[in-house]
Amino acid sequence: MKRIYLSLLVIVAMAMVSCGNGNTQNNKEGETKEAENKTEEVAATPEQATFDIFSNGEFFVDYMKPTFTVKEEAINPTLHNDNVKVAFVTGLSSTNYDEYKDEFQNGSYKDAEGYSYKEMEINGYRTVMATYEDDFFGKEYCADYFIDFGESINGVYGIKACVTSEKGADYCVAQDIMDILNSIRFVKK
Repeated sequence: MKRIYLSLLVIVAMAMVSCGNGNTQNNKEGETKEAENKTEEVAATPEQATFDIFSNGEFFVDYMKPTFTVKEEAINPTLHNDNVKVAFVTGLSSTNYDEYKDEFQNGSYKDAEGYSYKEMEINGYRTVMATYEDDFFGKEYCADYFIDFGESINGVYGIKACVTSEKGADYCVAQDIMDILNSIRFVKK
């Protein structure tokens, strides 16, 4: 069921992506090239931005913009680029960490191609991670992380980050993904 939900999320997210950043002004050829070069220079200069994960002023991560963009219309809050998507889901039970740990180690994850399991810390929080390949709607590489806060933060005990890529498994565990996950923070209300 989790794989189906994740796969459906990916399909919906892919369908919502809009393409194109070309220059639409009718300028002389030289002016058009100059404008395109300026656009490329601006796009090549990443800046740090903050994503309010659930749009309620409680949970935040930092990301590099325009390297990543926020997928506003996604079913779950999502950051994405051409290589990878990161969707966030709340953990609403104090037992979520143990449940994900068991599922990642002993459930259907372990039978998937490319499976690996790891326990780690992300921003000081205990975390479990499973990497695997999914081919329900075409080959995808996945890494699911469950970050446990160890307490209830406004009713949320942790966050599951579902990272997917059609291009390769390395994108799901790359440094830019770890930077995003390691920036997770919250505001108690």
